[in-house]
Amino acid sequence: MNLYGFLRAVTREWWVIVLMATIGSAAGFGIVQASGDSFAVTNRIFVKVLSGESASDLSAGAVFTNQQVELYPVIVTSRETLQDVIDDLDLDMTTQELSKWVSAEVPAETPVVAVTVTSPDSETSVEVADRLAEVAGAQIEELESRPGSNRSPVEAVVLHSAADEAEDVSIPLLEGVIGGGIVGAGLGLATTILLYVRSQLQAEWDKTYHEQG
Repeated sequence: MNLYGFLRAVTREWWVIVLMATIGSAAGFGIVQASGDSFAVTNRIFVKVLSGESASDLSAGAVFTNQQVELYPVIVTSRETLQDVIDDLDLDMTTQELSKWVSAEVPAETPVVAVTVTSPDSETSVEVADRLAEVAGAQIEELESRPGSNRSPVEAVVLHSAADEAEDVSIPLLEGVIGGGIVGAGLGLATTILLYVRSQLQAEWDKTYHEQG
C-alpha cells in the first residue's frame, strides 16, 4: 500500500465519487423539498420570587427558582399544557403533533425558560408561542402554590419575542443540494478507499499463497 497506488485508484474510480455526489445532491434536494417552510419564534418565561407574607414564603420561592428550574421545560411540553393551547387556539391537531413544534430549555444558571415554536406558518408560530408561554407560566405559578394559600410564592412573567414575525429557518435549497453533494462525494471517496485497501490485501494474500505453494 502506497500513496501513488492510492491516487491511481482514486483516479481510476472517479466515477464512483461523481455518482455518489450526484446521488447525495439529489437526496439533499428531496429532503429540502419534503421539509418545506419552517418558521420559528422564541418567547421566554422569567420566574421571579415574590415578597411573600412571611419569610417562609420568600424562602420557598427562592428554593424553587434556584433548585427546581430544570423542571420548567417539562411543564411547557406536558400534555396538559399543549392540550390547553390546542383548545384555546382551536388547532386541528393532537398534542403529539403539537409537541413536534415545541422545544423548551433553561439557559445555564437562570430562572428563565426559553420556549421555541417552529411550524410551517409564520403567524401560527407566533400565536402558538405566545399562548404556550402564557399557559405554561400560569401552570408554573399554580403548581408552586402552597395548599391553603391564595397566592403563589413566584410569578411567571412572559417576555415576548422582540421580532414582529417568526424567523425563517427553512433549509436553503442550494445549501441542501451542495451539502448532499459533499456528503455523497465523501461516501464515494470512502468507498474507493475501501475498494483499494481490499484489492491490496487480496494481492498480498495471493502473493503469500503462491510463495508458500
